[in-house]
Amino acid sequence: MKNKFLALKNFNLPAWAEPLVILLVCALAYGLVIPWLGFYWDDWAFLFIRTQLGAEGLTRYFATNRPFIAWIPQVTIPLLGTKPWKWHVFMLLVRAASAVSVWWVIRLAWQKRRSIALWAALLFAVYPGFDQQPIAINYSNFFLLFTFLMVSFGLGILAVRSPRKNWWLLLIALPLAAYNHLALEYFFLLEFLRPVLLWFSLQDQDLTRRQRIVRVLAGWAPFLLVWAGALVWRFFIFDYQTNNYEIGLLDQLQAAPLAALWNLFLTIAGDVFKVTLGAWALPFTFPDPAAFGQRSTLLYGGVIVLVMLTGLAAAAWQRRDAPDAKPRSALGLMLAGLFAMLIAGWPFWLTSLPVGLSFAASRFTLPFILGVSLFLAGLVRLLPVGCRVQHAILAVLVALAAGYHVVVATEYRRDWNTQKNFMWQMAWRAPAIEPGTVIVANDTPIRYASDNSLVAPLNWMYSPNNRSETLDYMFFYPSIRLETALKNLEPGMTIEKDYLAAAFKGSTDQLVALVYSPPGCLRVLDPELDPLNQMLPLLIRQAAGLSQVDLIQQDSTQAAIPMPGIFGDEPQHGWCYYFEKADLARQMGDWGLVADLGDTAFTQGDYPNDPTERLVFIEGYARTGQWDNARQQTQEAVAITPLLQPVLCRLWERIGQDTATSIPAGLLDAIRQGLECTANQ
Repeated sequence: MKNKFLALKNFNLPAWAEPLVILLVCALAYGLVIPWLGFYWDDWAFLFIRTQLGAEGLTRYFATNRPFIAWIPQVTIPLLGTKPWKWHVFMLLVRAASAVSVWWVIRLAWQKRRSIALWAALLFAVYPGFDQQPIAINYSNFFLLFTFLMVSFGLGILAVRSPRKNWWLLLIALPLAAYNHLALEYFFLLEFLRPVLLWFSLQDQDLTRRQRIVRVLAGWAPFLLVWAGALVWRFFIFDYQTNNYEIGLLDQLQAAPLAALWNLFLTIAGDVFKVTLGAWALPFTFPDPAAFGQRSTLLYGGVIVLVMLTGLAAAAWQRRDAPDAKPRSALGLMLAGLFAMLIAGWPFWLTSLPVGLSFAASRFTLPFILGVSLFLAGLVRLLPVGCRVQHAILAVLVALAAGYHVVVATEYRRDWNTQKNFMWQMAWRAPAIEPGTVIVANDTPIRYASDNSLVAPLNWMYSPNNRSETLDYMFFYPSIRLETALKNLEPGMTIEKDYLAAAFKGSTDQLVALVYSPPGCLRVLDPELDPLNQMLPLLIRQAAGLSQVDLIQQDSTQAAIPMPGIFGDEPQHGWCYYFEKADLARQMGDWGLVADLGDTAFTQGDYPNDPTERLVFIEGYARTGQWDNARQQTQEAVAITPLLQPVLCRLWERIGQDTATSIPAGLLDAIRQGLECTANQ
């Protein structure tokens, strides 16, 4: 037993195993929640356009933004299809590959400090400032491009270290760098980190300072020419570059140079602080088990423990650095990281885009991650403590960051459930919708999909065979689209929206208004009742007056079904199912079905979370002569909130008009008196 312990203690982790450690940590941080994740944000547009409108559609979509980046989804979307889990596995592998490329470059650049490469790569892999890992289609493109840049760094280092032997590596490195520069602006300025890495990579060679400088400049020159060519293309050939990104800093410098420079300094300092200390403070905010859930808390804790043990074990079994390794090597790593951060943010500083740590501004942290990881790894190695303490500090940071990503992924999982419920309730309530319809809604609690994002799945569901450049449906939040694409909430207003690869043209005369505020059900608004509903936002009440409910059709032969391959099987029928079906039946005038669905729902002991959902059953019971039930539902609705009083008064006025010959004498007056309805109600 003692011999086995000594053998384990003296085990040396081979270099080829360190990428496996990185992959394992990525799998623990990002992979355990994958089965319950879906599609989010721009991923919907990419997937919908490439699948429905073909390669040409995707080319059109990116033509005015990032035309070269389209090459990646042109390949990956046909390969991976529409299964969410495939994309999240792919994203995990790409994220791990990018971290491995960082590990490889650091090992090449700091030959005598190779042990630090693993920790820097792990810090990169689980960087907590970027919280959009589950937006897998979009950001797999970003991390692939970053990997291409890092591979070009590594190949360039090998070519410079042995120029006669490895010159041919430039034939691979230069196109990779060029594609990164042309495809995406995020990592554009990181090219200036290359000479720094080349400088450190030559520190073990017998060269004078002058020879070293000449070697570095000669090795960087072809890459600098490629970068300059990309710069010319971006500013003088590709017209849309300057349209999409106005360089506001130049105007500020012309107007007030000293103030502009001071503000720029504060912005840079603040952003560097934000992406370092600010980002790495996030994992130290622990989730509340009561709100987070017992299972999620156990998963969170388990990931932290496993990642910490993995990091400590890998550190214990690592081969030691060369005996002549000096502390200044770690200082060089730290300074290289600081330099990388100071050059990374210029695409945003020039255009006044705010770098943030919350969705969706966290995407602007992407070019900083490399610099932060180098800086932090070097800083910890400079601490005046033993190697074991340093490893423990790094292990704690990596482990807590991995746990933090479990927390973030859990939020995306819950958001996906909200998306699925929205789509299924749309299908139940609106089996078919007349093409050319614009749908307006309140700001739904779907955090990781905007109204622009939801245009894609709604068109996909309601018009699956449309392959044209004309969209059949548009979806708006009036709170953010009013006075732009949605000019006004008045009759006869033209609505036009460019979806880049396709376009929508309609009007406010063909509009359906709805509200979706879980735990309440999705509700198509009644143009007669809901303008009076003070529980709704003002803009939605205005939209309710324009709502053309008859645009919703009950077509059993072409009923909308959320894509099973994406949204999964139909959920269990609960209150919202019966409500949606009853509301559809009310629209179709099938009052018997409304009453039957109400009986089924109420007898199951399931009750509405929104008292407005009782209105359909009040009217259904009244139209079928079940006056006691109608009166009871009315009393319960107004008891929950007096805000419904005007709506209930108007509803009973409508019931009285449509059932004048059958309503019991005095009942309508009694109900109106109980509701304190005025003469105008």
